[in-house]
Amino acid sequence: MTAEQSLYARIALSVAASVAGVLLATSHRIHEPSSPRFRLIIFTALPFSRALLYLFVFFVIRQPPRGDVIAFYFPEAKSILSGLIPYRDFLSSYGPLNGYCNAAILRVWFSPLALIMFAIIVESFLLPMWFSIGHRLFEERELRIASVLYLASPLSLQFVTIDGTNSICIALLVALAMFLLIQERPLFSGGALAFSILTVKVLPLLYLPVYFVASSKRFRLLLGFVTTIVLGYAFFVLKGAPVLQPLTREGSMKTAGNLPYLVEAIVGFEVPARIWDLLVLVAVIAVWFFFAVKARHKSGPLTFRALYATMPALTFALLLFSKKSYPTYLMFVLFPVCLLVGVTGRRTLLSFAVLQTAVIAAPSVWFTLTGCVSATLLHSEMVSGRPLAICFVALQIAVVATYAWLLWISLLWIPGSNTPTHLKWV
Repeated sequence: MTAEQSLYARIALSVAASVAGVLLATSHRIHEPSSPRFRLIIFTALPFSRALLYLFVFFVIRQPPRGDVIAFYFPEAKSILSGLIPYRDFLSSYGPLNGYCNAAILRVWFSPLALIMFAIIVESFLLPMWFSIGHRLFEERELRIASVLYLASPLSLQFVTIDGTNSICIALLVALAMFLLIQERPLFSGGALAFSILTVKVLPLLYLPVYFVASSKRFRLLLGFVTTIVLGYAFFVLKGAPVLQPLTREGSMKTAGNLPYLVEAIVGFEVPARIWDLLVLVAVIAVWFFFAVKARHKSGPLTFRALYATMPALTFALLLFSKKSYPTYLMFVLFPVCLLVGVTGRRTLLSFAVLQTAVIAAPSVWFTLTGCVSATLLHSEMVSGRPLAICFVALQIAVVATYAWLLWISLLWIPGSNTPTHLKWV
């Protein structure tokens, strides 16, 4: 299968899965089984459906693994198996324990496919975790709609089952941290959040301030976070590894699929990177502050309902305003996003189903058809009237508009007491 054929296959899968998601979410049959029976069905259907797609893609049509699994995860794990230390002996954009976790997997099965299989296994635990959290905060009907939307989500099918993104590990640990927070175990909650940074990337730091505000024992949560971080990095610091390498290495990197890229593609010149960094920082701080204000007069379930909505809001703020962002970050909070879309309305559900295809297609077009074209070069090609450039800019507009729209809906949902009346099903 060529690169273009792979792109078309991704789009076809996205369309088919989105249609299935809409049909399932709007079907009355998902509300008929008892609660235990529904959970058994949905928790079994997730790993079963992923396993079938995994077997079909990699063993029936024999497509080779691609993306980060081949470019980063597998080579770094092999370096660890050779006795090398991350940051000191080889470059890495991930947490210090990431390569060691992948190396442990390769000891069982030395193949990139093992890393993808591990991502699928991790996701099998994620849906029960989010459902358990949501059961304390939302109605059964809302959770069932969110569950079937997640089950049929093309984002999950593409990014986890086919691409094997390690973002799913962040998703599980972030959900575990929230579960432990609700269980009033803030020390372990902070530790789980910190462990996601050690094993994958620093991005979960985005959620720490709102977890801190939501906790009734904030010092213990911070203690668990800091202690885990210090213990995790201590070994590498003692070995002389420059542990800040991932931040310094990626500080100037840019990707498509965000507002900075779109703006530069339209105006035709590069905006100083510091301006974009300041913009995303202001946006994230604004969401933190908004949550803190809304959670100030709430307690218990209302606080956690607000937290449930704030996590998608922070993720969309990052995706929208950061000069380097990937749609795989959506996996961090995909279930809360499905819940948000499911309780908002039928039109929102239909719109989200269509727009998931744009979110999946955009990075594939950027990598496959444009060769990771820079924003300024894209501007030149667009001005020259190249059809591909014009279509790609239109696709970027659709992606940015999607993030902005979902960010707005998330912010409206943050008050957390009830779904706003103008967002109810229509």
